[in-house]
Amino acid sequence: MASIKYFSLRYKLLALLILMPTAGLALYALMAINLFTKDKKAYIFDSSVIVSKALATQVKIELDAHEKLMDPIVKSIDTGAMKFSKLSYEFFIRQNRVEHLFLFKHMGNGRYAKADQLYLENRSIKNYDPGGEVFDLMLKTAGEVGFAVQDVAEAKRFFLIAQKYGDEQKHVVVLSLYNAPDLYEAFATPSAYRQYLVSRNNFISMEPKYMRKTKSKAQVTTTEFFTPIFNNRFPVGIAEIKTKDGHPMLVSFSKVGKGGLFVASLVEKAAALKAIDTLIVESLLFVLSLISVTIIIGVIASFGLTSALSRLVEATKEIAGGNFDVKIDVKSKDEVSLLGDSISFMAGEVSRLMNETAEKARLVNELETVKLIQETLFPPDQATLGPLDIVGYFHPASEAGGDWYHYSMMGEDRAFIWIGDVTGHGAPAAMVTAAAKAVSSIVEEMEDVTPAMALKVMNHAINATAKGNTLMTFFLMSVDFTSGKVVYANASHEPPYVLPVSDKLKKKDFVPLCDSEGSRLGEKAGAEYKDVEYQLNPGDTVLLYTDGVIDLANPAGEGLGERQFIKLICDNFSGKAAVKTKFENLKKTLNSHQQNAPLVDDVTLFAFQFKA
Repeated sequence: MASIKYFSLRYKLLALLILMPTAGLALYALMAINLFTKDKKAYIFDSSVIVSKALATQVKIELDAHEKLMDPIVKSIDTGAMKFSKLSYEFFIRQNRVEHLFLFKHMGNGRYAKADQLYLENRSIKNYDPGGEVFDLMLKTAGEVGFAVQDVAEAKRFFLIAQKYGDEQKHVVVLSLYNAPDLYEAFATPSAYRQYLVSRNNFISMEPKYMRKTKSKAQVTTTEFFTPIFNNRFPVGIAEIKTKDGHPMLVSFSKVGKGGLFVASLVEKAAALKAIDTLIVESLLFVLSLISVTIIIGVIASFGLTSALSRLVEATKEIAGGNFDVKIDVKSKDEVSLLGDSISFMAGEVSRLMNETAEKARLVNELETVKLIQETLFPPDQATLGPLDIVGYFHPASEAGGDWYHYSMMGEDRAFIWIGDVTGHGAPAAMVTAAAKAVSSIVEEMEDVTPAMALKVMNHAINATAKGNTLMTFFLMSVDFTSGKVVYANASHEPPYVLPVSDKLKKKDFVPLCDSEGSRLGEKAGAEYKDVEYQLNPGDTVLLYTDGVIDLANPAGEGLGERQFIKLICDNFSGKAAVKTKFENLKKTLNSHQQNAPLVDDVTLFAFQFKA
């Protein structure tokens, strides 16, 4: 019976040595394939977004060029006779991009009648006469959104551009046959992505020419496919959408900025991830090879281990006690039960120590990573944007903080000033500031956005991300460089102070920007925020801060307090020195109060001076 048990244990060890590495290798292969798939999709999306944005810019440039070319011709139309005038004809023959011009009068109820046309016999396209469903849809689309674009099947490198002139009730649509070879090649040239120019009014303006002859099963023949990206409120984005036949496609899109047009870059998911199939085959071969080697090693190791079990019995007590230099020289084979207990105890101790060490190392590494990432979220602490001299300061209470400030250009003559404070501090708060930074990058691409609109977008993102568990106060303002007009919106953040130039600044001179108040970001979905205006005067300084400044304590635990903070502002912002000098003096005064005492909360100061 003893012999049976002995061999049974041997085979148990053999099975353990084989199954554990096999399971580990299989898990590793699955994780590697999954990670590769995610990275591959991310790469495809990133590259296709770049392509779609570049092509959208090219389309807008062509449409702007066309509009500039057409402007003198259209302005010269004889509106009484509803005809192209002689001056229109003169402008027409002086250019070489438009082959034919057609003038359509709006008859009501979406119907149009041709009123006049211009063309030259010596142009490359003779007597072009548009018609059909696509043509009618172009006129209707132009009447609704102002622009419609369609490629010309009869002639490469030419496009039909329908443009509306006049108001909704009384207008005309001018249809031009426009020569744009560069734009044609951008859509027609085969590449890894299929490029489409799509209108919101349900027709595809342009698509890759080679797609008309391809045998691919994943065809896009209707704009219903693009409905999900039309419903997206952002000007640039990505999506994974299935065709009508169920074929998944990876899609990136970019708004052109005219007539509701979008450029969409498509690639079949199966084709894009074809490399995954090769990876799977190679991974299986690799895993099978390792399993074979593991089996051989397992057989050898199991026989060697079972023959040495008796020698380990006496030595395990010394190993558990910390003597790792003990020599194993026990040859008895009768202590299997005691060996199991001793090994279990030793494994528990070693495992506990290793787990504690690994957990500490992991936490330290994660905190360092979070700190490094957060440092990239902040702009330079000194800058000049137009008439604004900007200075900033951030000191976290731990390795990573929940305060964040930012400044950004919005067009050529306007800047956004951002400041926020997440509840608490540390790594979780830092992750929320990272989300706020990501949303700000999207907001900066939006046209005609106001602070209240931006806060609404940020609230939606933080609410969806943090699920109401982490909140963020926020203050956002825009500054017009020409007029000095400020528009601001507040999400329960401390109101900034407007400080006029004064030789002896007093509290009564302060102007708090406190007329806008809204709920904290992430507190409730669908929250609304209010835009409020304020007029800056030349030389005015705006000082923004977080509540960590008020809570700043000295070594005795005494907080700074709002009254003392206001006094420090009066002392340091009096006079006509540059805002940078005043700001540095305030920082030195606050540091003198703190005297290296631990921070209760993150400390952030942010200021700018408006110079006319």
